[in-house]
Amino acid sequence: MEFLRWENDGHSGEPGWHSTPVVFPNNVNVTLDTGTSVSRLPRFIGEAITRHYRCPGQYDGRILGRAPYVLPRGFNTKEDKVVLHFRGFGREDIAITSQAEHFLYAESPRQRGLYEGLIFEETAAASPILGLNWFHVNWVAMHKPKYNAPYVRVAAQDSDLANDYLLPPMLKL
Repeated sequence: MEFLRWENDGHSGEPGWHSTPVVFPNNVNVTLDTGTSVSRLPRFIGEAITRHYRCPGQYDGRILGRAPYVLPRGFNTKEDKVVLHFRGFGREDIAITSQAEHFLYAESPRQRGLYEGLIFEETAAASPILGLNWFHVNWVAMHKPKYNAPYVRVAAQDSDLANDYLLPPMLKL
C-alpha cells in the first residue's frame, strides 16, 4: 500500500507527489466485503495514514462511530491517491491506483470542510477487510464460476486509468 499526496504549499520543498509506502507482511488475505461500510486494516496502516497526512492527535480506530483520524483543516484532498498492491496467481504485482478521498477519508456529515478517516482497526477475530469505502473508488466484479476458481476484476474509477488496472481473470486476492 502506498499513499500519494500532491503538495504545492511551499512547506515541503518542491511541488509534486509525496509518497509514503506501507508494507503488509507476506501472504495476508484481505476480505472484500460490500456489507461492511468502512475498511478494517491493521493498526499500523491507520498510524501510517495519520503520519502521512500530519493529522492532529493519535490514531484510534477501535471504536466505530467515532472518526479514527481527522485531516488537518484546509487540506487539499482532491488530488490524493492510494496504491494497493495485490499478488496474482503468477506472483506478479498488480497495482491498483485509486482516489484517496472516499476510501481513506470523506467529508464529515456533521461539519462541512472537515475530513474524517474511514480506515478502522481490524478486530482480532477477523482478517483485514476492504469494505464499501474501497468499492466507492473502484469498479469491482467478483466472479465465482461453476467449474473454476473464483476471481476478482478491479479497475480504478478514474476513467483515465481504468484500462491500465484491470486484474487478469484468473487473479486470486
